[in-house]
Formats: sequence, C-alpha cells, structure tokens
Amino acid sequence: MSGITGSLIVEGRLSRDALKMLRKTLKSTLQAPYNELILVEHNGDGSVYYFVKGWAREYRIEVDKLQTRGPASAAVQALLKRFLTDYNQEWLLLVKGFLELSPGWWVEASTHAEKEDTGMVWGVVWTKRELDAGCPSDAACLQGKLRRFECLGGLDDVILRRKAITDLWIPGHVRHYIDAWVTWWLRCRGWRVEIIRKGAVLLKGHTSGKPAESIYEAYRLGILEECNPPARESLKSTLRPIASFIAGLASYTVTRIVTGLLRIRGLHNSTTNSMPTDKLRLLLARLKYGPPRHPCDLVFNTNERTHFRTLTKPY
Repeated sequence: MSGITGSLIVEGRLSRDALKMLRKTLKSTLQAPYNELILVEHNGDGSVYYFVKGWAREYRIEVDKLQTRGPASAAVQALLKRFLTDYNQEWLLLVKGFLELSPGWWVEASTHAEKEDTGMVWGVVWTKRELDAGCPSDAACLQGKLRRFECLGGLDDVILRRKAITDLWIPGHVRHYIDAWVTWWLRCRGWRVEIIRKGAVLLKGHTSGKPAESIYEAYRLGILEECNPPARESLKSTLRPIASFIAGLASYTVTRIVTGLLRIRGLHNSTTNSMPTDKLRLLLARLKYGPPRHPCDLVFNTNERTHFRTLTKPY
C-alpha cells in the first residue's frame, strides 16, 4: 500500500475533558503510518490546533490547519479539496469527532486497500453501551448498522483512495448528507466500498438527527427512497402520499376546531397538536422535483452539474 495522509475533523469548542478524549482519538490513529495531519476545526475558535500541534510534535507529525464554518458538508469539502490540491499521497485517513480506532483497524484497512478497485474502507462505529451488550457479535444489531451505512454512507473512520475522489463533484444543495453523497458517488462509479466490522468506539457525542428541512435534500439525492421500502412508480404510489397528507390535514383541522370550542367553554386544557409536517414536505418535494430516483441517476446526470461544487477547482 502506498503513502497515506492523516486527517481529523473536530467541531465546536472543546472542554478539558473533551481534549483528553481527543488525545485518545489521536493516539489510536497512530496505527496508520502517516507523518502529516490535516486538522479541520469546524465552527471552532482555533484553540484545538495548538493542542494537536503539541501532541504531534512528540511523534514528529506535521499539522496543517483548516478552519471552516457553516453546515457539516463544509468541513468535509474543505478537507478533501486540500488533500487533492496540496498533497501527493495515494490515501487519506479521515476520522470525524471523538472516535477511538479499535486495535487492528489499520491492519484490516490496509488489507482491503491492496485491492485495486477499493475506493473506500469504513469502520462500523459502536457506542460503549453497544459493546457492553455484545452488539458486534449480534447479527441483528450488526445488520442494523450495515443497513444504515448502505443508505446514508459514513465518513466517520475511513480511508479514501485519491484516484477514487479525484473527479468528485458535490451538488450545490448538499448540506447535511455529504457522507451519503460521497459514499454513493464511489459506489455508482464502480469503486469497492469495504467495511471493518469492529471499526471504532464512540467516546463522546451521539448520532444526531437531521433538520426537518433536510427531507428535501434526501429526496433530491434519492436516498430517501433507498432508506425506505422502494415505492412503485405508478398512479397509486403517487396518490398515496397525497391521500395520506389530506387525511392527516383533515384530522388536524377537526382536532383544532374541537379543541378551540372546548377551550372557549373552559373544558379543555391547552395542549399542542403538531401538523404532519414530514408528510407535507414529502408531498412538496415530490411535486417540485418529480418522481423519486436512484442516487446513481444524479451522479451521472450532467445536467445537474450546472449548479455544483467541485473539489479541484475554485468555485
């Protein structure tokens, strides 16, 4: 396996306890034989750089600093662009957040990397609770992790081949699902995506949910359909969400009217009934962007490139 550049994405300001966890993350990455590290401080104050630089001095590792702001996609995009334009190594090791790579992670990753058609190797991320419950050896638990990765991808603990991402372009509307887009882009272009089942342990944080508005983005990328039972493109499947939304809206309206009348008579305590916004957004997305499609349709659709961000050219 040829050379590798290390990289780490850290978000926000870090407390003293968080810095201790970060040290564990950095120490676990020493499995990989890198001597240069790209540090991305996302929405931070720049203080992490001095901590990492002090740590790296002990191991004679050069640290390159990047600061980014905005959505999560900005950090990944800036990192990949810096790697492609300023570095010559064939592989990029990318770790996001507070993860501790499991012993043997690099040995297994480098074995997968020997295959010429491997574009990415990803390690399954486990929480301490999942490890205590024996999830890595539980088939149902493992399949749940793998199914999520198949749909939404992952750049938590990966190595990426330069050749695989050289021509990567990112649709302008991608803000929350950058991991999914990069993973699907590689698959659709014919690159092998390998998986390390005992990948890493999550030291801090959790898998956060996406904003409700991101349903539009997921729909446009095609991953909304991929992560749910595939819908049949027929009149019946087209009308089903419309009928469901109308029924939900009617129920919501009747509830609000009855609640209002009871409140006027002093017979009802104030409660909040939320409108089925997800169904509404799904309906609007379908009306605006047309029938759902597969992610590969977007990868190979040159018309979409009229509004895109590229990694290798200024934009």
